[in-house]
Amino acid sequence: MTAFENRSEHYYPADSLRGDYLRAAAGTAICGLPFLVTPVSTIAGFILGGLTLLFATHGVRTWLRRMDTVVMDDTGLTTGVLYRRSLAWQDMSQLKLRYFSTRRDRSEGWMQLVLRGKGARLGIDSELVGFVEVCRHAQDVARANGLGLNESTVRNLLALGLDATDMAPDSDVIVRSGTDGSGKKKGWGDPTGWRR
Repeated sequence: MTAFENRSEHYYPADSLRGDYLRAAAGTAICGLPFLVTPVSTIAGFILGGLTLLFATHGVRTWLRRMDTVVMDDTGLTTGVLYRRSLAWQDMSQLKLRYFSTRRDRSEGWMQLVLRGKGARLGIDSELVGFVEVCRHAQDVARANGLGLNESTVRNLLALGLDATDMAPDSDVIVRSGTDGSGKKKGWGDPTGWRR
């Protein structure tokens, strides 16, 4: 029997990061190629060198995310590869769930769960396997800790199918949207109801 009965491990699947890998590789190759085929002026060298470094850094960050394992148990949450960061549930003082759109009509995008407490900050993206489960547990802890949630967080939790209307400062302003099956993406309801 393990020390914590309710322990789960979550990771970012490779297929969800494929686009980031491709963008990083293409950007690094396109910006770095001129250095190999022709002499580059100082100004162009600074610009292309900076862009090459930027894309290469994005590739390394994507690889680190792939290697990351988010561990959730009865005591808290731990994440990170090179530097492990932990947040004890009893210390959690803030929960935010934000939506970032990649299209003007808000039909595509991702969510990010941000937890804070005692100087710790953990950010978890919705590509994580078991993201809704982590959000559900964090919401339960926030409720137990007596934390209030802002309207956008409550709306985004509702889009995930998690009812947090009792945790909003003014529950009258919360309207559940996107639960009728129209415009659903990954079970998140209507994207037009998601908030940053």
